[in-house]
Formats: sequence, C-alpha cells, structure tokens
Amino acid sequence: MKPLIRPKDDPKPKVPEPPSFQELQQSNKTLRSMKQELEGRLQQTQAETQVWETVVWHDLERQVQRERQRAWNALCVVQAAQEDQQLWAWQYQEAIAGQQQFRTLYQQSQQELQQVRDELKFERRSKASIKGWETRRKAENDKLKKEIADMVQVLQQSMVREGEAVATLQTIAGRMDRIQNLVNGLDSEATSPKNLLEKFQKIWQAIQEILRE
Repeated sequence: MKPLIRPKDDPKPKVPEPPSFQELQQSNKTLRSMKQELEGRLQQTQAETQVWETVVWHDLERQVQRERQRAWNALCVVQAAQEDQQLWAWQYQEAIAGQQQFRTLYQQSQQELQQVRDELKFERRSKASIKGWETRRKAENDKLKKEIADMVQVLQQSMVREGEAVATLQTIAGRMDRIQNLVNGLDSEATSPKNLLEKFQKIWQAIQEILRE
C-alpha cells in the first residue's frame, strides 16, 4: 500500500500558538476592568432603584395622607350635617310647639268671645247702657280682630317652618346616607393603597357634588 502524497498546493494547517504570558496578563487585566465596570454599574443601578423606591413610597405616603385628610374633612362635613339635623329637629319641635300654642290661644279667644257675647246680650237688655254697650262692643271687636289676625300669622309661620324643617331633614338625611355609605365601604373595598386612593377620590367627588347642590 502506497503512502498518501499531499498535494503541493495544499499546505499543512498551522497549529495556533499558545498566548504569551504578557497576553494572558493583558487579557486578565481587561477582564478585571470589565468586571469592576459591571460591578460599578450594578451598584449604581441598585442605588438608583433604592432612591426611586424611596421617592415613590414617599409620594404614595403623601397621597395617602392627603386622602386621609380629605376623608377627615368629609367626616367633619358629616358631623356638621348631623348638627344641622339636630338644629332643624329643634326648629321642627319649636314649630310644633308654636302650633300647639296657637291652638291654645284660639280656644282662649273663643271662650273670651263667647263671654263677650254673653255680656253683650245682658247689656242689650238695659236701655240705659246702650251707648256704653256699643262703645265696648266696638273696642272688644277690634281687640278680637287683632288677636285673631295675630294668631293667624303665628299659625302661618308655624306651618311654613314645619314644612321647611321636614324638607331640610329629608335632604340632610339623604346626603348623610350617601356620604356614610361611601365611608362604610372603605373597609370592604380598600385592600391596597391604590384602591384606598380611588375610594378616597370617590368620597371627595361625592362631597363636592353635595356642596355644589
């Protein structure tokens, strides 16, 4: 068997020479420099991330504090509405008392009127007291007319205050129910700071609508 003859135009492939010591040192320095640069970038990124998280957390905390303040203001509005409700309830009771007072005065005026009629009937029987009877009758009639007019005015004012008190109590009760429902929904819906912010914003919008009304 003849040995294989390599063609002249096909040179023998060269084996790569191993790197020198200086090249290895230079490569090692390059790798260390790249490592230090990457470590520096990593530390810078971590520091920036920490600063960003701190800023975001502080901003979120300020927003939560602001919304809590708005919620506290809403509770103050509710408390003021309750005080207004008590005031209107007191005015309503006052109107009822005024109406009862009018009824009492009306009954008294009826009794006095009947008494005057009885006295007038008695005085008519005496011809000698006709002139005095007419004078007293006119004075008593004027007095009765004035008392009746005053009592009618008291009754009208009492009825107006009673209607206004009832309407205002109904309006305040409706507004308080709206705000109270939103405040009661905080515990059930606010499971995260984002939901808490959204709930506070809804409460504030409702309060603004009530104030505009």
